[in-house]
Amino acid sequence: MTSLADLDCWVGGLKECVSEFLLGQVNARLRIQGVAVNANQRRLDDGTIITHALGSNEFPKTSLARLLESPFCSPFVGYSVSVLFLRESGKRLHDGYQEQHGGFVKTEKNERVYRAPKRNLRAEAWDFMENDQRRTIDENPKCLDLLQQLSQFWEREGSYDKTLLARLSFVPRPAIEWGLKMMGLHSDARQKRVRFIRRYSNPLTDLTDDPLATDELKVLPRQEQGRIIAQGFRLISKRSEKRVLEAIGIDKKAGPLRQGLWRLILPPLVDYLLLLQGGPPEKPSRERAYREASQILSARYPDLWSHSPQRVKHFAVRS
Repeated sequence: MTSLADLDCWVGGLKECVSEFLLGQVNARLRIQGVAVNANQRRLDDGTIITHALGSNEFPKTSLARLLESPFCSPFVGYSVSVLFLRESGKRLHDGYQEQHGGFVKTEKNERVYRAPKRNLRAEAWDFMENDQRRTIDENPKCLDLLQQLSQFWEREGSYDKTLLARLSFVPRPAIEWGLKMMGLHSDARQKRVRFIRRYSNPLTDLTDDPLATDELKVLPRQEQGRIIAQGFRLISKRSEKRVLEAIGIDKKAGPLRQGLWRLILPPLVDYLLLLQGGPPEKPSRERAYREASQILSARYPDLWSHSPQRVKHFAVRS
């Protein structure tokens, strides 16, 4: 297992075909987000696009390492979602990151005051992903045995990297659980507050003697007063709720096995399993890749993913 600081070294040791695969996955993530130019391309002033080869002076392998670190385009989707989860929720992924003193600021009433340390969300998410590999793969005999069995039939010699497979199949369980729990809490609380939200959202509601219409609010237009009061009864706005859900791939109307998050995680994993099968003259079998992806997820997260190649197929087909 490596930290973010070791990413350059890890990428440098990958076979060329695996490095090219990862670059292709980065570019696929960029296209999903509407970026027209690949990471290893540059658009000139006249509109011409120049493509730089991976490992060239213009696009060294260290550039690929930086792209794998970026939550915006990393094919390690579980890691990317974990960064977003930390950013949106303000939570920590485990107790290993204890609060530490930041820089000394001043002395106040004979007590030293420290500036809160700045969090490195990427490092926190990356370390959690690596620790999850230790728990769900390295210390999981069932998963280790499965990978040993599967690897015997992967024809692309030297392309199998357990760390890479672990990062592609990592599922950010805390993000899923938090998203579903948060939406459940907000939904319950919203039901209790709905009559107040409706009352103050109604432009015909008389606020003349309403105790919530403070002197500061009364200087505002009537509709604005009602909007502000109604907003106070919402734990989170509809717009913010949608933004948070989309950021971490959560659908509040679906259970864990039907979350859109799987549509982000599974395509890169299936593509890597296809790569491991080998190329022509024998065409890789997508059905086999679906089966193997489901087996790996079921072995790593038995209480989260029940074996179903058909479900993998449903989520792995890029739209």
